[in-house]
Amino acid sequence: MREVKIDDLILPDDLVWIDEFEYSDIAQSQKRTLNGALIINESAKVKGRSITIDSVGAVWVTRSKIQALKDMNDTLNGIFTLTFHERSYLVKFNKSSGSAITVKQVVECSDPNEDSPYTVTIRLIEVGTGSISTGSGGSGTPTSDNLIGIGSISDGELTIIPTGNGTVS
Repeated sequence: MREVKIDDLILPDDLVWIDEFEYSDIAQSQKRTLNGALIINESAKVKGRSITIDSVGAVWVTRSKIQALKDMNDTLNGIFTLTFHERSYLVKFNKSSGSAITVKQVVECSDPNEDSPYTVTIRLIEVGTGSISTGSGGSGTPTSDNLIGIGSISDGELTIIPTGNGTVS
């Protein structure tokens, strides 16, 4: 079933994952020694894949769904389940380079309503695979150990979600 959704927010199924094949599971560093020899180190990555979902100028998303995306984006330590055409990923909104969501009105107007169409780019980062169960804290509160480590500082306190193996059984 072709479906694109973040948690329970259903998005148009013809959005495009524009950087799907620009990721490698292998990290590599290269360094030269004093005599010029090349040293190459490689290691397997543990999650952290960028996932960019884009309208590519042709798919429209309503203002009400854009607002729901913004609310998710503004959730501190929010971890969400992205379902993209039968595949599921645990993701966070990727704010490392600025805004995680870029929108543009299809038809510019000064007073858009909730059905007004927009094009959108959504920048996410994979932090696990599968989906998470939520505890009494609601959406975005992981209760399984299928995540890489996630941490934040709020009111001077460091919060760390324990690391798991990054997979769901």
